[in-house]
Amino acid sequence: MWYIFLKQWNCVSFFYDTFTTNAADFELYTDAASTLGFGGYFKGHWFCSSWPPELQNILDSDMSMAFRELYPIAVAAVLWGKHWTRKRIVFHCDNESTVNIINKGRSKVQDIMKLMRKLTWLAAINNFTFSSKHIPGVKNVIADSLSRFDFQTFRKEAPEADAQAMICPHFSLVMWN
Repeated sequence: MWYIFLKQWNCVSFFYDTFTTNAADFELYTDAASTLGFGGYFKGHWFCSSWPPELQNILDSDMSMAFRELYPIAVAAVLWGKHWTRKRIVFHCDNESTVNIINKGRSKVQDIMKLMRKLTWLAAINNFTFSSKHIPGVKNVIADSLSRFDFQTFRKEAPEADAQAMICPHFSLVMWN
């Protein structure tokens, strides 16, 4: 991964902001519903989708919620990471395992590591850092409503949101190969 990064790096890097940016202050929310799908919101832009069929084997296995919660965070970084330059982002997550994985930067689960590698890669090429903090699920209403396709609640909580969702990137762009 780092060899590829160094080949693409323009040798210019700036200092990160001195303060951390909490996801809520940054208007960044993500969430996953185990059987339905996932969603995310960033400053009026949003996405939601059912789980990609290519991930069905992973989701059908005894995969923890950690994978499911990490997936929309990685999708958000693919879509919006270029807007996070120089930021120290604290992702809010309602799953303790995911919080621990993000803060450690690793997991014993190979598929989770594919997401972590992609997230790390996106942080490196877009020049941001990240950590995570646990929040109760009831405080994540916008993303929770997207992951459950509850558009009435979503529109009530985020009336300024774009009329149309962004298209989610293909799963191959979200997971590190």
